[in-house]
Amino acid sequence: MNIKTFEQQFNKTILNRGYDYYVDGHVEDIVQINAHNWQAEVDGTSN
Repeated sequence: MNIKTFEQQFNKTILNRGYDYYVDGHVEDIVQINAHNWQAEVDGTSN
């Protein structure tokens, strides 16, 4: 994934939700699984 085109890879709703989680301090950890996949640990509920 190219950092310059990162935002184009996601639906705007999902991107905005992730950004809000980050700004609000809910992202606890993020790791790169492989060249195309990342995993984030986010504090919150599954709803």
